[in-house]
Amino acid sequence: MRIAHIAAPALFGGLERVLCGLARMQQRRGHEVMVVAVLSPGAAVPPFLPPLAEAGVRVEVHHIGNRAYLGERRLVRGLLRAAGSEVVHTHGYRPDFLHRGVARSLGLPMVSTAHGFASQKPGLSLQERLQVYAWRRFDRVVAVSEPLEAHLLRLGVPRARLVRIRNGFVASPDALARAEARDELGLGPDALVAGWIGRMSAEKDPVLAVEALAASGNTEAQLCFIGDGPLRAAVLARAATLGLEGRVHSAGARPEAARFLAAFDALVLSSRTEGTPMTILEAAMAGVPIVATAVGGVPDVVGADGLLVASGDAAGLARALDATLGDSQTAKSRARRFRERLEADEATNDWVGQYLALYERVASS
Repeated sequence: MRIAHIAAPALFGGLERVLCGLARMQQRRGHEVMVVAVLSPGAAVPPFLPPLAEAGVRVEVHHIGNRAYLGERRLVRGLLRAAGSEVVHTHGYRPDFLHRGVARSLGLPMVSTAHGFASQKPGLSLQERLQVYAWRRFDRVVAVSEPLEAHLLRLGVPRARLVRIRNGFVASPDALARAEARDELGLGPDALVAGWIGRMSAEKDPVLAVEALAASGNTEAQLCFIGDGPLRAAVLARAATLGLEGRVHSAGARPEAARFLAAFDALVLSSRTEGTPMTILEAAMAGVPIVATAVGGVPDVVGADGLLVASGDAAGLARALDATLGDSQTAKSRARRFRERLEADEATNDWVGQYLALYERVASS
């Protein structure tokens, strides 16, 4: 099958990990895969794209003005026609709304993955309203968790168009051993370190992780952030205010961040909203104990194999972190059960296969 993925990707994030994993694994299964990445003028090329091209995926990177809608639509229409695409899979606000009509004009079926909503304000933003409007007219919309599926139903996305496919594990191609990962991140070999990976933005609430460290009873514990975003300065400022100099590290954005997971004694996820976070799955497969807020699809995925607390609860997150770092044997036992369960789930659920079967259904309907 000839599959076209269209996105306006950031440098890194959950959407980008899902897109990268799907494209790579679909190509490995013998399909012709094209990824069209639409970027703003002067924007850096996301680091996950060159390895995709090296793996044999056709990668089309185009820098287009933020309001150059007609030009972008002409470009995408030409790419789809030239590639002989049989199904179009969009990811994110802009391509969902802008390119539904393009695919329709070519008679191509449309699939979108709803990765979650970033807005923390009551109601929907204009972008989200436009996205929901488009989703109501797609052939299928994939929700990555049960809570997100229920939310989309409440927003008016027809039940007949909704499918739930939970994100699956995508192996990092060059995972580092613990000593090497710590050396690259500038962490001491014997330090007790919790890791945080993601975009440093409001919905991920990285400041909460800093406040949890400050409330922790373990004064030796450290926290290492891998990622970047609008709240990076706020994270460092809050750490300084709380007297955590030397205990909070900001390693910046790293390509294939999951390759550094072995450096951590625990993974902290402090989000206020989530779909099914890829970082949780990657940490579980790396054997890293999980401490997370119980939001979105996190409880469904983690279950009893990690420690979960309420969103925004710094004290609860601190207690869970203390329990994890203070009893490594029990924490590693939970992590081992989590990995074994995910391996069994992957063997039966096959998330990539579910997407391919979905494409076949919409292409033949």
